[in-house]
Amino acid sequence: MRERPLVVLDTNMLLVPLQFGVDVFDEIQRLVPGARMAVVRGTLEELDRIASRGGRDARYARLAKRMILLKSLEVLDIDGPVDPALVELAKQGAIIATNDRLLKRRVWAVGARVIALRDKGHLELF
Repeated sequence: MRERPLVVLDTNMLLVPLQFGVDVFDEIQRLVPGARMAVVRGTLEELDRIASRGGRDARYARLAKRMILLKSLEVLDIDGPVDPALVELAKQGAIIATNDRLLKRRVWAVGARVIALRDKGHLELF
């Protein structure tokens, strides 16, 4: 039996539902049926940092952490900064869900695929 594809969400992708009203979880399932969705531990730490600053972004970060729990996203126990961890996972075959332009380029440079927001209304697999 084939292993389900792994899609790892970057911090900014977790904020898309709150900023643009796009259900990234449904969209990922549409693009990659049966995908396992995950975040790296550093993403939780980034959300905590954003949440501690106050304001609208802090509220979004707290809600994003709640979504991780509600959607039962796997938390990958990987040390170090988020972007290098995501590039390493991409090298191992993971699809990276991000809107970060530089991260997208780094993922493409290792021959991996990216899911990104398109036209502020849906996600697309590149």
